[in-house]
Amino acid sequence: MKQGEWIGIAVGNEYARVAVYENGQTRLVPLEEGDLSMPSAVLLHRMREVGKYAYLYSGTDSNLYVSSIGRLLGKRYVEVKDLPLPVEIVDDNGRIRLVGAGNQTYSPVELYAMVLQRLKYFAERYLGHEVEHAVLTVAGSTNDFQRRSVRLAAAAVFKKSKLINEPAAAALPLMVTFERPPKRILTFDMGAGKCEAAVLELSRQGQLYVKAIVGDTDLGGNDIDLLIYQYLSKNFARRHNGVALANSSQMARHEVMMAVKEAKHRLEQEQKVELTVPFVSFAEDGKPLHLVAILSQRILQKLISPLVARAQKLVERCLSEGGSVDEVILLGGCCRMQVFKDLLYKVTGKNPINIDRPEELAVRGAAIYAGKLNGASVASNIKVEDVTAHSLGITLYDGSMGFVLKRQTIVPATTTKTFETTSSNLAYVVIEVREGENIKASDNRLLGEFRLPLPPNLPARSPIKVTIGKDEDGIVVVRATDPSSGNQQEITITYDL
Repeated sequence: MKQGEWIGIAVGNEYARVAVYENGQTRLVPLEEGDLSMPSAVLLHRMREVGKYAYLYSGTDSNLYVSSIGRLLGKRYVEVKDLPLPVEIVDDNGRIRLVGAGNQTYSPVELYAMVLQRLKYFAERYLGHEVEHAVLTVAGSTNDFQRRSVRLAAAAVFKKSKLINEPAAAALPLMVTFERPPKRILTFDMGAGKCEAAVLELSRQGQLYVKAIVGDTDLGGNDIDLLIYQYLSKNFARRHNGVALANSSQMARHEVMMAVKEAKHRLEQEQKVELTVPFVSFAEDGKPLHLVAILSQRILQKLISPLVARAQKLVERCLSEGGSVDEVILLGGCCRMQVFKDLLYKVTGKNPINIDRPEELAVRGAAIYAGKLNGASVASNIKVEDVTAHSLGITLYDGSMGFVLKRQTIVPATTTKTFETTSSNLAYVVIEVREGENIKASDNRLLGEFRLPLPPNLPARSPIKVTIGKDEDGIVVVRATDPSSGNQQEITITYDL
């Protein structure tokens, strides 16, 4: 590779990785102490540690520790104010700011950029020259605001960036390494901060077609952790005369959450585990209290059954929209849990394929796509045909959603739909652009709005044409036209930090 060429990056809610495509192979770049991944986390003390050392030092400054940054991207304060985060969040005119040492505040985009900058540093150290461009994976079900947030973060670090949906990225290594890749696959990704299913069609000629993507960026391993934590808290209070873990020190609560995560991972292989966290609180007489509990797979499955039910509906909807599949592939750490393997067998009748290190597939796919952009011969024939995961439309006069570009439409795509004015002699109409599937427009995300001037004496029920286009990079352009006068207005949707 030479200066100015592309690398692949995957920043998950729990771990981040960077990879390159060299000599027909993908290679993960060594990070701190040779690790091939690092926590997607930032410690907001004055030195601003990122990655592994942010995690290692988080016990002493847990109120400054930010992980699962991706879950905060593209969100407004009202959407996250009730999340159980250790770091303080403040409202900045509806935007999110996270409070660090010295009361300095940061946006989620700034924190995401810090993670990207750290990965860029390791890539440059490995390659021996400056890196300017990156292919970044994003959850296929992310909305427009979230994608634009990733772009803003990438623009602060790289000269050029390109986004690729994680399901498509994860399938690329299968196309390159398998002699006979499965024709149609279902990928299921239960990561720390999202749950996502996708139906993809693969060809031996290197063409990959995304048929359907359905996901929930508010469902993931973090929610499992929270349910376990709440279960332990309830039992702790019952044992110790109502003493609440919520009243423990921040460090104690942080230690309990770390123990929760470890127990969850151990239960992937063991039937039951014991959690022991000393000195989590104190009794009224000053006696120290310790958390000691047994967690079994049976208890865990009961705790998370509502989450599993949500995941099942998501998979069923994806299959109904994308069609039948030949194989099932698991992505994301939580997919190692038996309950999700059982779920997928129940829905598809197929046991998931066992793939070595499935959590690396997405970043390896990003590296392969980077190789394509670099002109690598093995990757040059690869073609990815993606779809939009969310519908786009406008608000109608009665408050309903007027859908224009439907979800699961192949991108790039441009669709025009004709609507009507409701009254005569209107000076203008307001075009509110929204993203989502709800019939009630206000329940969908408002992406932007603009006015279309109308000519005098225009009668009621006059046609107004609305065109919505979305390109391969996810850029949304909306145009409204009055056919009677030829007047038109157009906007490109942007995300205001």
